[in-house]
Amino acid sequence: MKTTNPDTSLPDSWREPTPDGATLAMGDFPSVLLVGTGTLIQRHVTKPVLETLHLSVPEWRLLAFLHENGRSVAGEIASRTWMDKAQISRVLEALVERGLVSREADPQHRQRQLVALTAKGRRLHAQAFEATRKLQSELLLALSASERKGLFGALTKLRALAEAAGAP
Repeated sequence: MKTTNPDTSLPDSWREPTPDGATLAMGDFPSVLLVGTGTLIQRHVTKPVLETLHLSVPEWRLLAFLHENGRSVAGEIASRTWMDKAQISRVLEALVERGLVSREADPQHRQRQLVALTAKGRRLHAQAFEATRKLQSELLLALSASERKGLFGALTKLRALAEAAGAP
């Protein structure tokens, strides 16, 4: 993977942000930088590899979720993957048609569907995971140890703050 060394000097708006955010332009918002960076990584790093396996990014996310969590209810998948229910429904349908995921009625709640990986889905997940794990490792290796530590700490803290903001 080709790496570049962008200017990492801190912009004035980040050096001393004001409580009211008056110094921030839209492009300075942490949320804009995070989403933009994530989108670029998916578009230029993850997606090309997944396309060789005939998987979309949402399909990959659903396979990975089911691999990590086992048989699940669609509503749980939506809340834990940040995908909306309509998108999950479309992705599930495509994965079921391809024989990668099975779907059955929940015996304890007939209106819910339980979904799980099939053997074919587990094999494809293993292939995709191997390829994407290598690419993600290359991204981490482009950062110094102190940059990795700072990034992980900052992302973990921002995630906790966001989760707390959404808690009842």
